Amino acid sequence: MTSTFAIDVIQTLQTAELEDFKLFLASPYCTKGYNADAVKPFFEILQGAIEKDEIEKIEKEAVYRLLFPGRPFVESKIDKLMSDLKRLLERFILQQRYFSAQNEAQQLLDLTADMRLRGLESRYQQVLDKAKKNADASGQESLKKLFFRYLLAVEEQNWQITYNKARGDLHIPQTIQHLDTYYFAHKTWMLNHLMVMQKATILDHPLDPVETEPLEISQKALERSPFLNIAWDIYQLLTKDLPQDEDFYRLFSKLESNELELSAESLSEFYTYLRNLCVILIDSGNSNIRSVLHEIHKDNLKRGYFYIDGKIVPNGYLSITQTAINVGAISWVSTFVEQYKDNIFGENDTQDFYRMNKALCLFGEKKYEKALEIIPFGSTYSFYHLMARRLELKIYYELRSDLLDHKIDAFKMFISRAGRKVFSQNLHELFTNFVNFVRQLQQSAGPQAKQRSAVLVKRITEKKVVAERLWLLEKAKELGEKR
Repeated sequence: MTSTFAIDVIQTLQTAELEDFKLFLASPYCTKGYNADAVKPFFEILQGAIEKDEIEKIEKEAVYRLLFPGRPFVESKIDKLMSDLKRLLERFILQQRYFSAQNEAQQLLDLTADMRLRGLESRYQQVLDKAKKNADASGQESLKKLFFRYLLAVEEQNWQITYNKARGDLHIPQTIQHLDTYYFAHKTWMLNHLMVMQKATILDHPLDPVETEPLEISQKALERSPFLNIAWDIYQLLTKDLPQDEDFYRLFSKLESNELELSAESLSEFYTYLRNLCVILIDSGNSNIRSVLHEIHKDNLKRGYFYIDGKIVPNGYLSITQTAINVGAISWVSTFVEQYKDNIFGENDTQDFYRMNKALCLFGEKKYEKALEIIPFGSTYSFYHLMARRLELKIYYELRSDLLDHKIDAFKMFISRAGRKVFSQNLHELFTNFVNFVRQLQQSAGPQAKQRSAVLVKRITEKKVVAERLWLLEKAKELGEKR
């Protein structure tokens, strides 16, 4: 039976730079007090097993015999050894993270604080100035940078309070200003996330009404920070029941004009809201924005705004595919789906994300049977599961399948049950309207088709929100063309 006594250490080692960790263990400064003489060979045993892919063969007693030949087995001794190696590994990981070039701002801040505690004024000012220049180096704002500027203000205030108690304003007004900017930017950012979630699902822990009262932010604060200014615009849009076209174009224009002022991370976040706003407008009947959304998708894809750790996010992958199909860019989207199929964040072994998007492409090419064969049902991602269920209904309708009636009933039951537990009211209405219109399309075949066509087109157009509106309208109009 395989031992798992070191499994957590092994899993961590598999993600670490083993040769760098080996050098780390060679330093008595790093390993002092950690039973270094035994830890090093213990690590080498684990390293060898990882490199030879023999992890499952590692057993506690066998490792003990290699480390302490001829000595009776003492379980607590090797457990202590494993604990020491684990702590050293964690220390190594933290040191690598702390001293990385990406963490220079925090290093300078901590060094500034140390110079203050030592009372070294000249050195303190040198490091403080360097930290300020570092904060302003790119000139591009992000939540992280706003927070760092606030921390720098606090540090400068602490110096003033400690060494200049009787002079000036102690840097307090500047600190309050930075605090306000960061506080409102972060709260607005979080509320925006919350409101997007509320449009899609029922929250596990809804905020108290007092916590979501309308924000009041001064014009001066908005003028000081491009990040806060745009986050505030998004907040105001999300509080509307139904944004208007001009709201979308105003936000689009502001993002374009402030691109040099914002970090890539901030732009990625803000463009996500812009794309979500597009989808809301499309679901509410504005089909003209589809082509604009497709162009935004292509632009954001090129600039990496859909990525996490270099991989495209599943919902972004799906949104790009849907929009391209809806504007008729079938050739482009087929290439896109294939190009990124091995680069999807969180993709599982059965490639459910790829299969769903491939099925949509096949549907767009009117290859309905092939699309039906590869639809991945049962995805834990709600967007993918719902898309699979909707695509199935659309395919059975196109095929005039006898199973359509049963599938409609199953979908309605699913929406009814999930609506009480998971879906927001808006999302529940979106999918309920969709399945009801599929039923009406199904029932409109026959002699009355032409007459029913105009009625359905009017009903679909007038609905406030409905999923798959473009397809439903296309099918309703087709009824009127039949003889």
